[in-house]
Amino acid sequence: MKATALNLPIVGVHPILGDLRPDPVGNALGTGFMRFNGPHFDGLCREAGGCLDILAIASKNPGSRHLRDFIDALQASYPRLRFYEVMNPKLYVYLSTFGFDAFEEWGTDGPNLVWERHLE
Repeated sequence: MKATALNLPIVGVHPILGDLRPDPVGNALGTGFMRFNGPHFDGLCREAGGCLDILAIASKNPGSRHLRDFIDALQASYPRLRFYEVMNPKLYVYLSTFGFDAFEEWGTDGPNLVWERHLE
């Protein structure tokens, strides 16, 4: 089994997200979030009932304009995409441009701002 420097085994390979690994913090908190490592982005995500939740995302080549293709490819597999707590002002603008709606969702830690897009 292939492992990273953090000794996290690859538990699956997603065609868009890339390698999937358990996230130690997600495991400890019971959130179900997994680390993904793809060709253009790394981050944290979880699948739940036809929805893909993205908690964190980092571009390997900022400014390379891969975000739109990434979102469109994910949307082909998931009828609902959700981004949590967007703190990057550029991503905030991109999600608005790409048809995502923002709403407040209450979690165990209080209110969370969630960006969501549904396929019609």
